[in-house]
Amino acid sequence: MKTRHLLIASMFCMTTAPVWAGDIEPGQWKTTTTLQGDKLPPGMPRERTDTECFTAEEARDLEAAVRQNFTSEGCEVVQTSRDGDTISYHFSCQGQGGAMEAKGSTTIEDSRHMNSNMTSSYVGSDTELVMASEGEWVGETCQE
Repeated sequence: MKTRHLLIASMFCMTTAPVWAGDIEPGQWKTTTTLQGDKLPPGMPRERTDTECFTAEEARDLEAAVRQNFTSEGCEVVQTSRDGDTISYHFSCQGQGGAMEAKGSTTIEDSRHMNSNMTSSYVGSDTELVMASEGEWVGETCQE
């Protein structure tokens, strides 16, 4: 059960990350994520705002950074593709709570704004979570 909470919480941060090289400004980003679903784990907020720092290297090759983020969480990237300013992705994770599948997309509005949508479900369960995120660039300097 703890792994399920960890995976869901880590997905809050992952939903705006799948963006390819040269598309966003490096620096501090603010992401607001709204989570919808009937079976949210106890204590899981329906809305959350996080900040994240993208280095110049990550901004140049975010696809590699995203893959690293997913794999460090124990997930496997099944597929990624791009059509214009929209990136689609599919990944799976295996944890103590079971196998989870997620599919989503990120649309780059401009170098300082992007939107993401992701749907995740646990294999063998009727639990489905839908996340909508809006990411916006805050500034060049990252606050730690």
